Amino acid sequence: MLRRDFARSSIFIAAFLMAICMPAVSQAGLVINIVESAGSGPAPPVAGGGNLEDILSAAAGFWEAAFPNVNFVLNLQFAWSNLGSALDGQFQNYSIVDGHVVSGTVAFNNQTSTVEWYADPNPSSIPNPAFGPLMPSTAEVNGSELNIGRLWPAGPSGPAAGEVDLMTVATHEIGHALGLVQELVPSNRDILVTPDVNQQFAGLIIVNTPMADHLQAIYSDGNYQGIGSTALMGTGFDWVDKTTRKGITAVDILAIAQINGWDNPNLDPYSVPEPSSIVMAATGVLAMWLVAGRSKGSSSS
Repeated sequence: MLRRDFARSSIFIAAFLMAICMPAVSQAGLVINIVESAGSGPAPPVAGGGNLEDILSAAAGFWEAAFPNVNFVLNLQFAWSNLGSALDGQFQNYSIVDGHVVSGTVAFNNQTSTVEWYADPNPSSIPNPAFGPLMPSTAEVNGSELNIGRLWPAGPSGPAAGEVDLMTVATHEIGHALGLVQELVPSNRDILVTPDVNQQFAGLIIVNTPMADHLQAIYSDGNYQGIGSTALMGTGFDWVDKTTRKGITAVDILAIAQINGWDNPNLDPYSVPEPSSIVMAATGVLAMWLVAGRSKGSSSS
């Protein structure tokens, strides 16, 4: 009888501790819905064995991890299309409501004369067997290190060598869908990070290209630094080596957060969050209580 009561009490206490320790769910976080467009053209042959829908879902997942404190839904379609000889991908046919992009289509070039794709079968994997170790780059802003580059180079003889990384292009185009479009960037092309969006890097100016849809440089404390070749949404995206996987950088996230007015973004969506101290403490207390109770139950049987 004592053991049965102990088991019931254990379940009750575990549920109680989870209830008081888990944060209240007041917002769902960013949600990106992705479906294939009915007008999608034929898919080209791709290397790697992955598929576009899985890659887009993985890319969307990393962007969602960057904005856990917003309540916003973005609806995207994707399609294979003939984008000519100049483009690998393009965000098109989008709608803007109340200062936010709410829907649009991410198109990928299916012309093999223009692009040869690498479709990663493990797009969410970090580290990834097709790419080398992370090569980050940073800039000093307000006395802190701001991430301005996350690169994973493809090995010279690996499966992604010589191919355009579909995951990189997918992640980049979703970045445009999240607000980096001409209509939403300030007319002077400067995005000023405000304290309500991010206190640590408040005052940072992110400079855009004349077309206002790619990041060109950052300006802070009198220092000007180019980020076109390092940031995922940088102006150099169209000419840098796309066999290198480019990840979402902190400066990409700050720019998009400021455009949308989304506060407290997660500047490293590739890291696994640590469990909170209160949850860890409660787990430890529960564990000690269970051990003590089990000892008592054994001596009473």
